[in-house]
Amino acid sequence: MAEITNRDKLFLLELLTDPKLNPEKAAIKVGYSKSVARTKAYLWVSNSKQNPKPHLKTLYDKLLSKRIEKLEVTIEKIENELIKIAFTNLADILKKMDYQISLAKLKNLDENERAAISEISEINNEGFERKRIKVHSKLRALELLGKRYKMWTDESEPIEYIIRILNNGDPADF
Repeated sequence: MAEITNRDKLFLLELLTDPKLNPEKAAIKVGYSKSVARTKAYLWVSNSKQNPKPHLKTLYDKLLSKRIEKLEVTIEKIENELIKIAFTNLADILKKMDYQISLAKLKNLDENERAAISEISEINNEGFERKRIKVHSKLRALELLGKRYKMWTDESEPIEYIIRILNNGDPADF
C-alpha cells in the first residue's frame, strides 16, 4: 500500500466533515487547484481502475464505515423514516390537532405523524395571523422507496413482487 501523505489525510478529513461528502470541495480546501480537484478528486475515492490513489479509497471506506457505525445509521432506519413520511396523511394530522396548529397539539400525534412534519410556523402580517404546518415530501419518500426496491426500472415486476401480489403480501405462501 502506498504511503498516505499529510495532504491526503487532510483531504480525507475535509471530505468526511463535508455534509455532502464532496471530493472536489475537499480537494480545493486542502490546496489542490480547481482543475485537479475537478478531474481527480472523485477518482481518488472511486473504485475505478484508473484511480492513482487506491489507498485513499481504502482508507476513505474504512473511515466512512466507522462514521456510519457511530451514527448507527442502518438501511432499516432509513427505510422506516421514509415509510413514516410516505404513508402519513396530512388530513389525519390536522384532525388529531383539532384543526388548531400549535406545538402543544403535537402531543396528540403518534410518532409517525410527528416524524412526517417538517415545519410548523406562524406568520403575522398586518394584524393577520396565519399558522402553517408543512410535511416532508410524500412524493419524494415514495420515489426513494420505489428506487430502493427497484420498482421504477425495466425489471419493475420481479418475480418476488408478483408472488407477493398473488398471495396478498406473503411470498412464503406461494
